[in-house]
Amino acid sequence: MPAGKVDRSAEPPGGVFATVPQSPPGCPAAPVVFPAHPASSPPPSRTVAKRAPARARDVRRCISVSAWVGKVSKTCSGVSLPAVGMSRVIRYRVVTRLSRWKRVPWNNVSNMATLKDVAQRTGLGLGTVSRALSGHPNVRPETRRKVQEAARELGYSSNGLARALRRNRSYSVGLILPDLENEFYTTAASVVQRLLRDEGYRLLVSCNNNSSEVDAELLRSLMESRVDGIVHAPCTPEGADLVRAADPRVPVVEYARRSSARGVDSVIGDDERGAAEVVRHLVDLGHRRIAMVAGPPELSTTADRVRGFHDACARFGLPKRGCPVLHGPSYDARWGEAATRQILDRHPGVTAIFISGSRGALGALKAVRDRHVSVPRDLSLVGFLGPELLDVANPPLTRYVLPLEEMSTMTARLLLDRIQHPREQAAAEPNVMRFEGKLMVRESTAPPREHELPRSGGS
Repeated sequence: MPAGKVDRSAEPPGGVFATVPQSPPGCPAAPVVFPAHPASSPPPSRTVAKRAPARARDVRRCISVSAWVGKVSKTCSGVSLPAVGMSRVIRYRVVTRLSRWKRVPWNNVSNMATLKDVAQRTGLGLGTVSRALSGHPNVRPETRRKVQEAARELGYSSNGLARALRRNRSYSVGLILPDLENEFYTTAASVVQRLLRDEGYRLLVSCNNNSSEVDAELLRSLMESRVDGIVHAPCTPEGADLVRAADPRVPVVEYARRSSARGVDSVIGDDERGAAEVVRHLVDLGHRRIAMVAGPPELSTTADRVRGFHDACARFGLPKRGCPVLHGPSYDARWGEAATRQILDRHPGVTAIFISGSRGALGALKAVRDRHVSVPRDLSLVGFLGPELLDVANPPLTRYVLPLEEMSTMTARLLLDRIQHPREQAAAEPNVMRFEGKLMVRESTAPPREHELPRSGGS
């Protein structure tokens, strides 16, 4: 019978036959049995019948979980669904799925390139091709380039899900930061993402907004996503204890801040030393009354910077009452502006202000400008961290900066070592890496004025 015609003579009870389109040479056409439809429903169209063989492999997947209902026979061009022995409901679901699939030409069903195709194109073994595509270090550069070019020409793409299941890895890493407005954290996200991508990992970035509830929710979400590791900027003293309690095998590296969590690596700046350097610079200029604008006291960065500030003031013999510290809810510009206004109103004898945050320094500059206070003639300002755009501020801001690129690179490398060498790293002690910064002296600091500022005006 010609292909595409319906043979009603061999129609079995409970179903109808529909032959498939012309099969490739040497492969006999196989019928597809559709369940009987109620009288109110029209019989399956020829369009549906033609769609069925194009997805023979998918049909097997669809009913593999119900193998007990009957055998599925696969030929070169189609699938036969038994009319008896299969639940009417399941037969209906299978046919419904078939009717929703798009028409796929026979020649395109298995058109995707495989690893074997790449191996044949290059003349290399499957193992060599696999190692070259997965980024294995024991592959010569010229071999890797050859394999990558062949894969690109053939349109080959690796099956990430299959690789993850085979190696028991998700090839994803979580990154939890306080926000993405601070260059301190945007630099980390950019550098870590680039290094992880080179190793075949994807980065899942989220922000906790310095909220303990949001932070715990994000940590649980990453654990449910089966990430291979986490980079965490903790906002609570407990940090990632939740992760360590759930699965101690998941490596965690703390960035910029540290917590009391056990068994985690930390990459932080030497904040205590940086604050002391700021005080020393101001003392060398002759300042004796220095105020500090700090962030939330529960953060390790705040504690370290305040400790360094107090120790340096005591070492240089500065009066404790003349060196106030104002703690705020965050390090943002609004708090920097509000704290600077408070200092100008309540501590008019202060001749220099140390703002221990980059965005807080922007707020401080706005406050002194609104009060018509001249920097540095009337008041010296020093920031901590801060983007390069502060060099074009009026005046350019003196600030203590940390090597963010190096810190971010070390963070990614520590995490990758923990992920890729779990046995060796399991016995290794947690690492605490402290990076020293440097004081960049600009035009916002000068010797102190010899008069006090008025509380409600400027000079």
